[in-house]
Order: sequence, then structure tokens, then C-alpha cells
Amino acid sequence: MKVPGATRYDTITYDEVIGQDLRVMDTAAFALARDNGLPIIVYALDDKEGLAGVLAGRTRSTRVGKPE
Repeated sequence: MKVPGATRYDTITYDEVIGQDLRVMDTAAFALARDNGLPIIVYALDDKEGLAGVLAGRTRSTRVGKPE
């Protein structure tokens, strides 16, 4: 929402996030998640359905994880 024309991803790897300097959250947090095999789900905190909507598949989100 801060960058008009930004690309939204359904899935992306840790290394792609770090390499593209996407700045969704702290780069060190992505590196720690990568090193410990923890997936990350990024979604808009102000979405009216919140996390329940993400888990039910009704809210748009991006999964950051290992390459498939």
C-alpha cells in the first residue's frame, strides 16, 4: 500500500525477499526464519477478517518459505 504498482506474491522464498530488498519486515527476521525453517505468512493487519481469514483462505496473503 505504500508503493503504488508494487508486486504482490502468493509465495516467495526467503532468499528472494532478502535479495530483492522487499522491506516487508526486518531482513534479519527473514534470515532467522530461513535458518530455522520457519514459514512466514504476510498479510494486512487491518484486514477485517484478520488471521482467521488468512487461515480460512478468504484473506490475501503471501507465504514466505523454502523453494518448492
